[in-house]
Amino acid sequence: MMSGTHPVTRRLLFVDLARTVALCGMIVFHAVKDMELFGVIAAGTTVTGAWSVLARCIAAGFLFLSGISLVLAHARGFRAQAYRGD
Repeated sequence: MMSGTHPVTRRLLFVDLARTVALCGMIVFHAVKDMELFGVIAAGTTVTGAWSVLARCIAAGFLFLSGISLVLAHARGFRAQAYRGD
């Protein structure tokens, strides 16, 4: 069980904005992918051209942001207790 007190954290605006952009990009890509699957747009649209590049940029962005978040979360040393389930 977690205690009722939590340390005050300072958020980095650029990381939050980058996450927002990545999530919006993922929403747009998957909306187009759904339209492709339901036959609204031509089959194969999302696997060619700019859509293919966008998908890879979004995935790379998420991996990059995950790495940044991990470094920021453990800047003062690795906190193993953050990964425990109890």
